[in-house]
Amino acid sequence: MPHLSPREAFFAPVETVPAAAAAGRLSAETLSAYPPGIPTLVAGEEITAAAMAHLTAVKQQGGYVTGCSDPTLATLKVVSQPH
Repeated sequence: MPHLSPREAFFAPVETVPAAAAAGRLSAETLSAYPPGIPTLVAGEEITAAAMAHLTAVKQQGGYVTGCSDPTLATLKVVSQPH
């Protein structure tokens, strides 16, 4: 699946999937880890295992992840795949 612009991802059909199944999918959310507060994933980008590991590590170390519909990071909103 090719990357989308943030606008295309925002207006695309989305679904919620377990975080463990999100790698390789396109994010429908812009997720920023704080500190430092810089987006790790922008809507329309492919979710990578490295990005998820970073977000999880920040959260485990007492940091915050903003922009996610599920603050526990157990699930993520992704662009729906055509069936």
